[in-house]
Amino acid sequence: MLRAVFRPSILIALSAAVVVGAVVVVFQGPPAQGRPTPLPVLAGEREIVWLYPATNAPSWERFVAAVRRTAERLRRHRPGVQADDQSAFPQQTAAVPEVALSWSEAGKRFVFRWYKLTGAWKTCDWIEALLARQPPPLAIIGGSSSDSARELATCLNRNAAKLPAQDRPLLLLTNATADKVAPYSEGETALIATTEEATVPMMQLYPGRTFRFCFANKQMAAAVSDFIWGRDDLRPDKDPVYMALWNDDSYSRDLIDGFGTALRQVTARDLANQWTWMVNQLLFNFPPGLAGGIFPEQRLPTDPNEERSASTFCLGIPPAPHRIDSSVGSFDTPNRYEAKAAGDMLDALLFQAQNRPLVIVAGQTQPSRRFLRGLVRGMPSLSKRVQIVVATGDAIAFNTVYRDRHVAWNIQDLPFALVFFCHRNPIDADAGFRAGSGKDVQTGDGERDGTAETGTEDVLLFGDIVAALVQAGAPAGGTPCAHAEELAERLAEVRWEDDRIELGGSGVPLFDREGQRCNGTGEHVVCLQPMWNEDFKDRLLPCATIEVWQWRRRDWAKGEHGQHWQRRGDPLTVWYNDVH
Repeated sequence: MLRAVFRPSILIALSAAVVVGAVVVVFQGPPAQGRPTPLPVLAGEREIVWLYPATNAPSWERFVAAVRRTAERLRRHRPGVQADDQSAFPQQTAAVPEVALSWSEAGKRFVFRWYKLTGAWKTCDWIEALLARQPPPLAIIGGSSSDSARELATCLNRNAAKLPAQDRPLLLLTNATADKVAPYSEGETALIATTEEATVPMMQLYPGRTFRFCFANKQMAAAVSDFIWGRDDLRPDKDPVYMALWNDDSYSRDLIDGFGTALRQVTARDLANQWTWMVNQLLFNFPPGLAGGIFPEQRLPTDPNEERSASTFCLGIPPAPHRIDSSVGSFDTPNRYEAKAAGDMLDALLFQAQNRPLVIVAGQTQPSRRFLRGLVRGMPSLSKRVQIVVATGDAIAFNTVYRDRHVAWNIQDLPFALVFFCHRNPIDADAGFRAGSGKDVQTGDGERDGTAETGTEDVLLFGDIVAALVQAGAPAGGTPCAHAEELAERLAEVRWEDDRIELGGSGVPLFDREGQRCNGTGEHVVCLQPMWNEDFKDRLLPCATIEVWQWRRRDWAKGEHGQHWQRRGDPLTVWYNDVH
């Protein structure tokens, strides 16, 4: 019987079966994951979805901090407001984190849930599942970048069309700043007229339901340009203005367009002011004094992308932006495209012999740092007599030049005056900011603080979202909104008053008709300036000053009109070594 079992044919069949089984085990894919399943919404609850990647735990922590802070602020006028964060940080990673805000004893509350984006569960998967559940969410918070916001808005627009108009969730954008983006699908690209770069306005991807809490690229560029032109120590001494953009970065391209528009506006204003001066001189002080400068000194082209040759420099027309093909590279060494663009810009700088040229860098932090390092390496004799001013948007964060400055933005490696944009005040003491360790940072009054806190911009921006939702969705003395359409109508009535979100009143509307955040509702710029030795003008000290400025309305009660830049807090003096 054993002889029958060990026949060669049977052994061969068993071996083949083992081999086939091993192949199946080795090459079979992972078990298919089911569709994402949103949690149920209980009676009296309205769900607001926080749709962010699973790797964005720090952003969720700041959002939870914003919910707590908003509850404390609202409690001063509405004692019943409470924050429940017991489930905000569950021990199991697969669990859905949530934080809630309640405002009555009847169980009425907003529940903020973080549904995590992963490689298996993408944006459209979650949108389909959330909109198929009853009830759908009241609003979805997302858009940590313009690309993610484009995908989110497109998926919402496609799937929400199946719902009644009143149930279509709102889209609340956090950090998506692009004015225009490339279409998300080939079908949408075909609907657009053929252009060099087919784009669509961000706010029209999900029209009537999108509200952007951050500022757009054009607004950032306008604020930074206005701030620079209002400072004698920052405004370029003559044209041209230099620009660097990265072709493979849609944010960079869109920001350069914004700066092109902004620079034309500030120089047109200069032109009007100087011609007004000339007319006054002709009418009341003839002959006019030429020393005042009859003709405009800063002249810019009508199209910032128009090609210009070096021979037109003498006409005061700036060259086209220096285009860099790739933003891929190391930490601080320029890639070959950035090195070439830096060399070309240096040739132009040396040809013009400017004392205070303006360089607009529209890249992310690492590409911008590499490019500027390329400028420094090609011009080692850079000194206080030739002070390059660098302007950019919000890609360079406050933490880069403050908390991480020793490595990420050492002033002795990057000896430039730098002006960049913040959507809220990054040094707000009420939101938890404290000047960093005593031996590294001191405030303007000379006092030192032993605590160290990072920028508070994200906490304040998220707080704006939460405050707007609570004020509009559950107003004091009023009834909670019944559906998303009613919430959209109420958000149109939200106002910005003394750095607070209010429903109604005499403040500035927070949003325009398209849902874009209005000007004058919290814009900030950060100005970082190197320090030079007073006795030896060309010696760069291992320290710098950081100032934060806000664009604020003047006091109408005092008869003041318009807006102006106001410094927030004392200047920070930051050091880059331990000896000072």
